[in-house]
Amino acid sequence: MKNTSIAGFFEGAYKVTPQITLSVGGRYTVDKKEGYDLVQGDPGNPRFRAVPTLVDFGPTKWKAFTPRVYLKYEPTEALNFYGTVAKGFKGGGYSHTQNAVSGLTTPFAPEKVTNYEVGAKTRLFDNRAQVNLSVFRQDTKNLQVTYFENGASFTRSVGSSRQQGVEFESTVQILENLRAFLNYSYIDARYRVYNTGTASYAGNFMP
Repeated sequence: MKNTSIAGFFEGAYKVTPQITLSVGGRYTVDKKEGYDLVQGDPGNPRFRAVPTLVDFGPTKWKAFTPRVYLKYEPTEALNFYGTVAKGFKGGGYSHTQNAVSGLTTPFAPEKVTNYEVGAKTRLFDNRAQVNLSVFRQDTKNLQVTYFENGASFTRSVGSSRQQGVEFESTVQILENLRAFLNYSYIDARYRVYNTGTASYAGNFMP
């Protein structure tokens, strides 16, 4: 397989006020995949070719524009509150590991992600304590997964997922040579839609 990826991006920041900064950026990506594979398998299995077959796939292109918006509020040098919305993209492809012609002639769709995050980064008590907190949600469409069925592996776009949670981290300088840490994270990651064509796993936790 030959993968070619070309991208260009930009980002700029603007001081709305001395305490508020708005940053806007974007990326345009073009992915192309092509190649060939030798398909061979069990003559008694109709899903595989009895005679080894050289199969060409591609070239296929996937394109996407993924923007990012970041807003930061700094009332003082020790306090930073922020929020961001960003999109992500991963090109589609071919299921060349499944050892079947159908996986090499039917590309799966590109994966697209939207991420939301708000949080705070703070320094307190004359910088003796640092406390950071973030809350996030990530929604994925055309989720690409590899699964096994009837002894063969398949890579497909099977649906969508949502990962959301909170992260907390803190450091306190108790004495000159004594520092304490307290960190906590929680994540709820589930498949919203997961359909392989023969089974559905919607609602299950993601590994």
